Amino acid sequence: MPCYSHLNPRRRPLYRLRNDRSWRDVLVPAEPGVFYVDRETGDSLRVTARLLPLAPALAWSIENLRVCPSCEQLVQMDLNYCSYDGRRLPLLEGTRQCSRRRSARGAS
Repeated sequence: MPCYSHLNPRRRPLYRLRNDRSWRDVLVPAEPGVFYVDRETGDSLRVTARLLPLAPALAWSIENLRVCPSCEQLVQMDLNYCSYDGRRLPLLEGTRQCSRRRSARGAS
């Protein structure tokens, strides 16, 4: 059982509700057995799907991290600047090779 507190609040799952007449979708934390109505048209909304929660730790998985060369802290791979010391991060190895290939193609 997960432990809920003010730091880790319990969140109701989000559902996609659809208005069948206008095909307008609404994302709300719905409760079972409650009748939902579209605010704009007054038509009833039908539950079409439950949204899956995104894992917040996915961006901090080991495959998506690299080490900042100046402060030696783990930062996300897609950042241009270190979130700890604010210095510019060097290009990734795969990015350098792509830029070299482009310059070689342009020269010939």
